[in-house]
Parts: sequence; C-alpha cells; structure tokens
Amino acid sequence: MKARWNYIRFGVGLSIILFMIFILPYMYFLLQDRKFINIVKQMKITPVTVSGVGDIDMKLSDKLDLIGADDKDVEQVDLKMGEIFSLYEARKQCVKELCKIPVLEMDIYGPIRDEINITPKLFIDTRTPSYSMIAWTGTVTIKDITYWVALDERSKKLISIQVTEGNEELKKGIQKQLANEWKEYIQFF
Repeated sequence: MKARWNYIRFGVGLSIILFMIFILPYMYFLLQDRKFINIVKQMKITPVTVSGVGDIDMKLSDKLDLIGADDKDVEQVDLKMGEIFSLYEARKQCVKELCKIPVLEMDIYGPIRDEINITPKLFIDTRTPSYSMIAWTGTVTIKDITYWVALDERSKKLISIQVTEGNEELKKGIQKQLANEWKEYIQFF
C-alpha cells in the first residue's frame, strides 16, 4: 500500500511540474495577448521625402557641368530604373527631344527600340553632394551615325548629345551643325 501511495505522489508531483512547465506559461501568454488585443496604440508618423533632394536647386549650367565633369569630381551610380521614367518612357521622351534638333532629320517614329540604348544613372557631385541628378545616358543610332545622349529626368530635356561613331567626313559636318542647333535647343530650357 505504501508503494501505491508513492506512485500516486510521484504522479501528482510530476503532473504539477509538467503543468507548471508547459501549461502555466501558455495560459500566461494567452492572458497577455488578450490584454494587448484590446489596446490600440496610435503613433504619429512623419513622412520623409528623399527623392529629388539635390536636383531641384540645380541650374542648367550646373547639370551641364555635372554631366561633363571628370570622373574624380562626379560619382556615377548605375540604377535599375529611374525615379520618373520607365525604360519605355525614357526612350519615348528621348526620341521626342531628338526630333527638336533639325540636323538629326528625325521624324516622330525615330529609331527603333534596339537603336536606343539608354540606362538611368545617378550623378553626384563629390565636392557638393547635395548637387545630384538622375540622367538617362547611352547611345542612339540615327541613319548609321551613333550619338551619345544624356536625358535629364527632372526637366525631361536632353542635356548632352555628341557624335561618337560614323563616317568621319559626315561626322565632322554633323558635329558642327549639331553644336549650333544645340545652342538653340538649350535656350528653350
């Protein structure tokens, strides 16, 4: 009989210990959750605007300097997408702006998609980091002549165009005309 009471005491003690280890904490957390479910906390969140910080105050001359600066003065970061344009929209805007320069003899249908290879880049002035801009840069092939272009995303205008490849004689003639018409195009900014 004594052995039987020992088994019963052992079983009750083991049950109490198991209850305290497994069931009691579970019930405690359930009680905590019920308290938290009925309490709603409201927090005031102030939004932070990061986009367009640097290039809003930049003048056209600053953008032209940034595009034409040495590598040591400008940090260039390749981006996967622009802030305003998608690749399709950037190509479309590039063709629209190229049509405004008569020497290129472009029409609204312009070059096909494969002849416009532009990607977005973030340009940061290393001396004044607040001066930054996103520009779509790359090449455009028009009538067997390849041009390097830079399209400013904020102003939606071309900020640089240069002849890079093509027939040398034709290239020199177009470059001269392009320089004159480029000055007229820039004045409309």
